Amino acid sequence: MSLTIADFLKASSTEASAHAGAPADTGLTVSGLTHQQKLPSATPYLSLTWSKKGKKFVVTEQTLVDILSVYGPVKQVIMGTGSRKTAIVEFERVKDAQVAKQALDDSGAVFHGKKFHVEPAMLRKAFEDECSFNRVPNYDSARRQVDPATFVPGLLVYNDFITPEQETLLLAELDKAEWKNDVRARQVQHFGYVFNYKTQKCDASTPLEDMPPFCRSLIDTMPPTFDGIPDQITANEYLPGQGISAHIDTHSAFTGSIGTLSLGHASVMEFRHPEDGRCETFLLEPRALYIMTGASRYQWTHCVHPRLFDVVDGAKVPRRRRVSITFRKVRHCSFHGKLSHCLSMQLQATPCTCAYPDQCDSQQYTEATTSTEKMCPTEIEQRYVHDFYETIAEHFSSTRHSPWPRVEAFVRGLPLGTLVADIGRTLRTLIFHTPIWR
Repeated sequence: MSLTIADFLKASSTEASAHAGAPADTGLTVSGLTHQQKLPSATPYLSLTWSKKGKKFVVTEQTLVDILSVYGPVKQVIMGTGSRKTAIVEFERVKDAQVAKQALDDSGAVFHGKKFHVEPAMLRKAFEDECSFNRVPNYDSARRQVDPATFVPGLLVYNDFITPEQETLLLAELDKAEWKNDVRARQVQHFGYVFNYKTQKCDASTPLEDMPPFCRSLIDTMPPTFDGIPDQITANEYLPGQGISAHIDTHSAFTGSIGTLSLGHASVMEFRHPEDGRCETFLLEPRALYIMTGASRYQWTHCVHPRLFDVVDGAKVPRRRRVSITFRKVRHCSFHGKLSHCLSMQLQATPCTCAYPDQCDSQQYTEATTSTEKMCPTEIEQRYVHDFYETIAEHFSSTRHSPWPRVEAFVRGLPLGTLVADIGRTLRTLIFHTPIWR
């Protein structure tokens, strides 16, 4: 398939772009890409445009070859269609394109009375691929030799927690069952208790059937650093392009440890500190067990970005199928507090007393229910909501003098003693303020 002008991008100057106020090294803006992405200088393509004004001289493909071949062999010239006075010239060598650009800038680039504007150009697809690559943070494998808790306090890693043979058996056992699409971003299976993605908790009163033997064997080998004995397991299947958004596992729902066993292909996980924004990345390697405790469990968010590749040691590593097995211990209701509090926490009312109240739903709930501070409207709410309705109240009330005809007909058709609820209507239908109610 032959290339056209539309397949290329040119490095328009910053002064001529929409980001003229940005620093001079911010490059160009193209197709929704951030203006921080620079057009690489190592390109064999030059974009040439020229004015219609000047001597009546027709610029042809051969004209451009004659002008530019003095700087090196020209591989091809792609002319603009219609009235567009533009062309893309491809040199056989990148250095020849760079020499030609510099020489034309120095000479003024006027030929046969026409002024030529010359810029580096690049294939659009190659540029977008490079920008996509540059946006992905690089994982330095040298970090494997450093204690992960140095970067994220409380994070524990057990490499080669299982053997390759055990990994194969685990994947086979999981694939015998049904992978469910309970969430849009990945496929899941639950054991012990179903994880509710709306409440981010489990209902401890409705356990699933007995865990399969392979789950039991994993629980039996869990390191003593795990807080308690896991009783809830979620298996997640991640295909290329799938991930999980940044989150902290609910404090009130589970105890102080969250474990993840990674199977299949490696992927990069990102941890982020909620206050200072620090970001740390780790390579989730096959057969490794990761246990989050302390700050890594309660304070830092973690996620796997949905993308098709990771960057490891500066190289692009395409993703393949990855399966994670997550281990949790459900906080069961102890009834030490009020029963209503227990029910509101979905039967997981053993309060979390961690040292991170800003991220703790248990402590925030307690604070909200014990606070005596009066809930006062903000100035904006007072002005545009409260004051507005106070202004129109008298007129509004004077127009609510009779029920809507269809509502009246509906109510009159009901048997005597029927209970009727008027729910959620802003404009009251006056069912209960006229003699028609039954």
